[in-house]
Amino acid sequence: MLTRRNFFYCTASIAWIVVFWSDFPILLHEWNAEDYSHCYLVLPIVGYLLWTERGKRAGKLGGGAFLGLAICLVAVLFFHIGRFASLKFFVHLAMWISLCGIALLYLGDKAIRSLWMPMLVGFFAVPPPVFITRMTSLKLRLISSVLSEKMLQFIGIPVYREGNVIDLGVIQLQVVDACSGLRYLWPSLLMALLVGWFFLSAPRKRLLLLAIAIPVTILSNAFRIALTGVLTKFINPALAEGFFHDFSGWLVYVLSLGLLGACAWLLADRPHHPVRSQENLPPWILPHTQWTGFAACCFLGIMLYSQFHLLPAQRIQARHDFTSFSAQIGPWTGQRIYLSQPVVQSLGADDYVNMVFRNKDTQDAIYVLISWYDQQTTSHAAHAPTSCLVGGGWDIMNKQVLDAGQSDERNFPVTQMTLDKNGQTIISNFWFLQRGRVVVNEWLNKWHLLVDALFRQRTDGALIRLEMPVRPDSSVMETQKTLNSFARQLRGRLTPFLPAGYENPV
Repeated sequence: MLTRRNFFYCTASIAWIVVFWSDFPILLHEWNAEDYSHCYLVLPIVGYLLWTERGKRAGKLGGGAFLGLAICLVAVLFFHIGRFASLKFFVHLAMWISLCGIALLYLGDKAIRSLWMPMLVGFFAVPPPVFITRMTSLKLRLISSVLSEKMLQFIGIPVYREGNVIDLGVIQLQVVDACSGLRYLWPSLLMALLVGWFFLSAPRKRLLLLAIAIPVTILSNAFRIALTGVLTKFINPALAEGFFHDFSGWLVYVLSLGLLGACAWLLADRPHHPVRSQENLPPWILPHTQWTGFAACCFLGIMLYSQFHLLPAQRIQARHDFTSFSAQIGPWTGQRIYLSQPVVQSLGADDYVNMVFRNKDTQDAIYVLISWYDQQTTSHAAHAPTSCLVGGGWDIMNKQVLDAGQSDERNFPVTQMTLDKNGQTIISNFWFLQRGRVVVNEWLNKWHLLVDALFRQRTDGALIRLEMPVRPDSSVMETQKTLNSFARQLRGRLTPFLPAGYENPV
């Protein structure tokens, strides 16, 4: 029987699909990454939890609608932050939060007692932001490298470690992102959450098991690296790659699950089984007023309005493209390098210039990448190069903001990063040019993007990125001084290629 109330919720469901339709391919693309392939299991697990707890949920329905309304409001807020500040993580989070809010509007606030666990598990379907992933991977690589070094030394194998490179004499093992253990960490946390839910009754024990999952995963991954070192040293260096490398990854995860199961067995005080009563199942038509369904439609209607009216209303600014960008900046001569199509797609820029400038007198080189965006969206926005450089194997030794007053030649601030990779040091400078502003803070840049999208109907902007290797006979300070001079000259060359209002950014 389709009541007016259920009609509203059916309408809200269709509106939800329309609002997030363009985000499904982006989310699935992230799920296809090896670090987040476990996300495909999250929705079946949520469905299983909802099914097995349906008997218990029968007596926990009704109540007010305050909690459901509050969660829907948070979803609308996150949706707009994600859409207008070009943060896809917030959009994906809004997808799940809005479903949770609509479910509570339908069932009543009391249903949170039986729905909180499926809601929490559903959060694992939202991949974290890239910069969190890259920084977490970097930390895990270093920790796993140190622990594997200690394991090899414990069993009497001479080893020398520098950063994430383990030198065994006959071979060097580099602990890259794929070996950081990140792809085991999120599934292990999810399994710890589920094991605690099904087999532990005390909340403190469930939290303890969840906390144990982190060191268990790190230790298991370090054991995998140490085992690879032993086998490559005494049997065959080819075992560091290929089938054994992939198989050992599965072995590590099985080992992690076994250790988690053992910890759960030690913490368990009595058998615990989920209640699967088939009695008093909640009817399809619940005795609630129809206004909650109308409220759900209103929340989705706000998202639809923003999706199809506010976003398309963004104004595109007139400018000259980078085709005629100068290849001569002072004593520096540039050579344009065209990026491959996959890299251009990843960059998401509407226009770009990628050049290597060389000084014929000093033989120094400066790598320049300028990306321009007519309109910035969740998958089409300027982002700080921090995560890209870390993902490329560079270790960030230092990161700081250099104010305009710290240089006589550069009269605007930049973010400076000192990076190292296998003994090679480079200095990276970057800044955002955003609608008449120079911005050096990634989060402040997102804030300006959100405000300007709402009140100025503009999201155009550029990211300027400079990188210069530090010569063995030079220092970081001297290299930065060269970059200061180059950045000042580059800023003047950029003005003809930017819209009106970018002449004197502040």
